[in-house]
Amino acid sequence: MLPYLDLKKQNEITEYAWAGLCYTQINLPLFTEMKRFIKYAIEHLEVLHPHTREAFLKWLSFVFIKCVLYWEQKTDWLYPLLILENEENKIKFMQFLCYYVKTLSVKEQQKFWTAWLSVFLRERPKMGEITAREYVMLLRIILYMDEILEKGLCIMSRAFSSVHGKCAGEEMKQLLIEMLHKKESMKAHKEIFANVFFILLQTCHEAVLFEKEVIKIKELLVQYEVEEYVLHLLENEIIRIGIVMGDLQKEL
Repeated sequence: MLPYLDLKKQNEITEYAWAGLCYTQINLPLFTEMKRFIKYAIEHLEVLHPHTREAFLKWLSFVFIKCVLYWEQKTDWLYPLLILENEENKIKFMQFLCYYVKTLSVKEQQKFWTAWLSVFLRERPKMGEITAREYVMLLRIILYMDEILEKGLCIMSRAFSSVHGKCAGEEMKQLLIEMLHKKESMKAHKEIFANVFFILLQTCHEAVLFEKEVIKIKELLVQYEVEEYVLHLLENEIIRIGIVMGDLQKEL
């Protein structure tokens, strides 16, 4: 099958080979043989049929987890995807990655953090512009792993101070809902959560789809006694995006 994975040839057999590959189990020896084809596919995703491309990105997230946790393989072949200008492919990959991250044990979370995520989070700001959509997806990955949540949020609040563009409303809403599911963590690490929340608010232009979630998080941060100057900064951003909370309404 390997000769038919050469996407440079672009023929019907190659299309069928890739479509079949994305539904095939893989082991380390096979991955070693295929790595050059996988790397080329990552760099030329537009060559794949849209349906095959989505299946490939899902399969790729599984292979990536295997490389980090079990095969102890380098993952530099993935980096072109993580810094591609075509954000849709990167976001789709991260969405699939979330699916697997949610299933990791405590030990696997620790290894995933040490072997890859901690390094990537520190290096990512040096690789180029970070968009709001990518920032949101990275936060979702971190929120799924209680074992490394504090360390991950620390980096996200300090190293990712410059986030560009705006996030899709549904993606932001989903993230805020997941933040609300972490009330105990928010209480324990209130300042870090507040900093991340502030960065998120700065990427918003309106909050029609997630107004309730924004208000609830702000109320929790008040309840957890976040410092006054931080709350004031949050209030300014909340007003800017068109939300008027009850206590603010009275002042107005």
